[in-house]
Amino acid sequence: MAYRDLLSITPYPAVSIVIWLVVAIAGLYLARDTAHRVILTLFQALHDALKLGAQALNSGEGRLSARNREVLLAAGREAKERIDRARAPPHRRQRPQRPGRLSHAAAHA
Repeated sequence: MAYRDLLSITPYPAVSIVIWLVVAIAGLYLARDTAHRVILTLFQALHDALKLGAQALNSGEGRLSARNREVLLAAGREAKERIDRARAPPHRRQRPQRPGRLSHAAAHA
């Protein structure tokens, strides 16, 4: 339907515009409850999706925090072992093992 056809429902275009405005306002008034329900449903779905995302992020943050704590504790233990080995008397120091080679004690056992 062309714009000219919309204005030709009466011989006077101004009267046609007023009639269309009244029809549009009445239609929108009658559809307001349905429109409100649609808007509320859409925003409730958005709320639920965002809440699910927030819960996933919080869960991931907890797992990441626990993993970081484990890594830091392991790094601290390794650093302490290196310091203890460096402070040991020379005759008690153990040389690092090369892959595939037995230690002196293991070779003569």
